[in-house]
Amino acid sequence: MNTLTQTMIANLESVDFLSKTQAAELAQQAFKDYSKRSKAAKAVMQAIYDMTLAGGCPNAVFNRVEELVAHYSK
Repeated sequence: MNTLTQTMIANLESVDFLSKTQAAELAQQAFKDYSKRSKAAKAVMQAIYDMTLAGGCPNAVFNRVEELVAHYSK
């Protein structure tokens, strides 16, 4: 069974450049579906901080969320 996070990833894969809002919503859902304590979750948090505070790329948040989902899919 897919989580809402996995569904959101599938829907956003066709988007070339995510908006900051889309990336933030994806990360927020990922934290609801998966633990915040893993190393992968901490990487998502770091990507969010980079995006919001340092002008980082929303696609980096997307990539980290994919890694978080993969971490829990093992």
